[in-house]
Amino acid sequence: MVLLVFFIIITIGLVIYGTYQAGQIKQSIREAFDRDAVVIALRVSFLPEVTCSENNVVEENCFDIEKIRAFKSEMVNGANDDMFLFYVGDLKKSKISVKQLFPLPVENQVTELYNNIPPENERAEQHEIIPTFIPISLKDPTRRAGKEYAFGVLTVEVYKEG
Repeated sequence: MVLLVFFIIITIGLVIYGTYQAGQIKQSIREAFDRDAVVIALRVSFLPEVTCSENNVVEENCFDIEKIRAFKSEMVNGANDDMFLFYVGDLKKSKISVKQLFPLPVENQVTELYNNIPPENERAEQHEIIPTFIPISLKDPTRRAGKEYAFGVLTVEVYKEG
C-alpha cells in the first residue's frame, strides 16, 4: 500500500515536471528564433553591397539608392540565381524591403531587396512573421549636393513555421 502511494506521488511529480520542461523548451525555441531575427536584421543593415561609401569610408545606417537598384535587379528579378543562393544561408526565410519616407517620393513604392518567404498558399498553418524596422538614410548620388539624402525605413520580416 505504501509502495502504491509512493509510485502515485512519483508519477504525479514526473507529469508536472514534464509539463514544466515542455514549456521551458518552447520558450527557449522562441528566444532562439527572436535572436536569429535580430542577427538577420543586423546582417542586412551592414550589407556592403548597398551601404553608402565614399573613398572606402562607410556611412553608418545609410543605403545608396543606386546600389539598391543594382542589387534588386540582380536579386529579386531572378537574373542571378547564384547571388540568391549566396544569401540564402545568411538571410534564411526572410523578406527585406526599403521604403523612402521623407521627402515623399513621387511614387510611394517599397523596394524589395530579398524575398524568400513562401507565398500565402504554401505557408504552414501555424506560422509567424516577425518584422524589424530600422530607420536609415537613403543617399541618391545623382542628385545635387545638399539634396541627395532622404529618410527611409528598412523592413526585415523573418518567417517561422510552427
